Amino acid sequence: MSAVGPWLVIDTAAPVAVVAVVNDGVVLGEHLLSETKRHAESLIGALDRALLLAGVALDDVEGVGVGRGPGSFIGVRTGIATAKGLALARGMPLVGLPSLLALGASPELPDGIGLAVIDAKRGEVYAQLIERVAGAARALEPPAAISPADAVARAAGRAFIVGSGLDVAAPEARVRLPRPGPSAAGLARVLADRIADGARDETDALVPDYCRAPDAKLPAPR
Repeated sequence: MSAVGPWLVIDTAAPVAVVAVVNDGVVLGEHLLSETKRHAESLIGALDRALLLAGVALDDVEGVGVGRGPGSFIGVRTGIATAKGLALARGMPLVGLPSLLALGASPELPDGIGLAVIDAKRGEVYAQLIERVAGAARALEPPAAISPADAVARAAGRAFIVGSGLDVAAPEARVRLPRPGPSAAGLARVLADRIADGARDETDALVPDYCRAPDAKLPAPR
């Protein structure tokens, strides 16, 4: 598996979904979807537009990278289902991308330790500490669903805070990037790093990272 050659990347964890064509960490074309409740019906059209902007034919795409969350429960499922269907139909490898890490891999961010945070609803945020060194990003801990107060405490004094949950925390952070979710460039960087580290095809194994139990519960046995 190689990062050299065009790949599709998809992330629907945040309110604004991103679909892009990337090649070895470079974005060739991207399309954003802000219709939060219509991602399922709009993703295929967005893929077509991203391919058109990149000047790449679908037959030339070598694989698919998809955000696995955490984020919107329905959004994450939509993105993964679409990516799996595409990978199976085209016989391409599929690689899962941690959404918060991709958010922290945004190229506009400075080096140092910062917080990637996405609104989790229900009075919580999904948060993860990310360390950036020479532009490369790595997770310092697993993502977690925490209270806004905990996010404020964890973000204090950090080099940056980024994501749709940033209004709950750290007005003193040196850089506050109001991006609602991962950028195409961040996804491209994480994909290139994962493949360089020996990532394998996850078409049959990839599962969403929800960070917490779903709201729906099985009925209690009688």
